[in-house]
Amino acid sequence: MAKNLAQKTIILQFSNVVLNTLFFFASVYFIGYYALILGNVAAILSSFILSSYHQKKYLNSLIFDSISQVKKLISLFIILVLIGFIIKMFLNGHNILILIIVPIVLAPITLLLYKVFRLINVEDIYRYLGKNNKVSKVLASIYST
Repeated sequence: MAKNLAQKTIILQFSNVVLNTLFFFASVYFIGYYALILGNVAAILSSFILSSYHQKKYLNSLIFDSISQVKKLISLFIILVLIGFIIKMFLNGHNILILIIVPIVLAPITLLLYKVFRLINVEDIYRYLGKNNKVSKVLASIYST
């Protein structure tokens, strides 16, 4: 939008809504309310691909420095989904516990995996959160090594 390409944002959002809706209605009969998650994942993936295409074509830049960053991000996503499903299997039928425990477990694992995959560095933390606050200082201490 900053480069006067607002119509690309509209196309991106429209494709997001259409794919989310299509995947939901195509799969709700088979997988129930998990179709919401499937629709969201499909929409986010399509938005990522379409926005990467538009960034490269119209702005001659990309969000990620290399394809290895994209591979690491996809690996991170797959690992977190698998961990979430494993937790769900152990807590089968206890939906309230699943809603409480899965985010509590996945949050620190996500931080750890971002460090292991080196997806965040101290400069990123300072750029997005600033240098003079407790959150950025704690995160910088985690990601500094």
